[in-house]
Amino acid sequence: MVVDPAFLVTPGQTLEIPVGIISEDREALFFFIGDLPESAYIFELVDPEGQVISSSATIGGMSVQVKQHNNWTWFRVLFPELDVSNKHIGTWIFRIRIESPEKWFKTEPGENNAYVGGYMNNGMHRMSVAASVKSNYKMDVSVQPETVLVGDKLLVQAKLTNGGWPAPDASVNVTITRPDGSVNQMKLNPSVEENEAGVFINAYTDTSLRGVYDFLFRSTGRTDRGEVVTREARISHFVGKPAEDPTKTPGKPPKQPTILIWIIIIMLGVIIFRMFCPTRQQRADKR
Repeated sequence: MVVDPAFLVTPGQTLEIPVGIISEDREALFFFIGDLPESAYIFELVDPEGQVISSSATIGGMSVQVKQHNNWTWFRVLFPELDVSNKHIGTWIFRIRIESPEKWFKTEPGENNAYVGGYMNNGMHRMSVAASVKSNYKMDVSVQPETVLVGDKLLVQAKLTNGGWPAPDASVNVTITRPDGSVNQMKLNPSVEENEAGVFINAYTDTSLRGVYDFLFRSTGRTDRGEVVTREARISHFVGKPAEDPTKTPGKPPKQPTILIWIIIIMLGVIIFRMFCPTRQQRADKR
């Protein structure tokens, strides 16, 4: 999976987002969303053999579905079984081009160049792309425990499988973005547990800030056929602040007993002792 890269582009610029497809992949979804209406864009999906796809079609045993609405578009490709065709294996390119600038605007009475949707043109605009792949080669990720307080340790884990079987021939790295925007890098290590082949783990301890931590996982491995395969996944995790004791006043130490209170306590102790412990004279009188 390629995790939603974001771009700043100018009119006439063409963006190409490559996505590698392997034999274990069953389908792919290419998704786009931008600031401008759909009339401002031209979308093309290019397969590994160079065929350009711009609308729903069936090509070489592959089913391609295309949907557009306002400012978003997606292409969904269903790949055939390998005994039918393997022409889908390779690098696909999702291509976006901005054209027809005159369609971005409409003229309102008393206004000039009012942007469709209420935004004004500044020569650049944002767009975001996500490409996800449904595959027999999978990476499942987790960050535990679910409830975390400042200073707690987090267990970061990724599990790689190929057709349901462990896929230990891989490496996994994690980029952690902290609440203040600072970034940490961490490598996950293969689990040493006997029944955890294909599991990669590590402990993350830099949780001194309250807020949301973003974990971006990237793995590189090999399938049973020797194909190089990459996977990405993202998880956000919230780290809270310990609750304060409502009985304590912030910034003030607890009150200590005064000297007068200590004197009263000692006197009460002496009185109780004399009541229950007879003196030497009282013991002699009893005899």
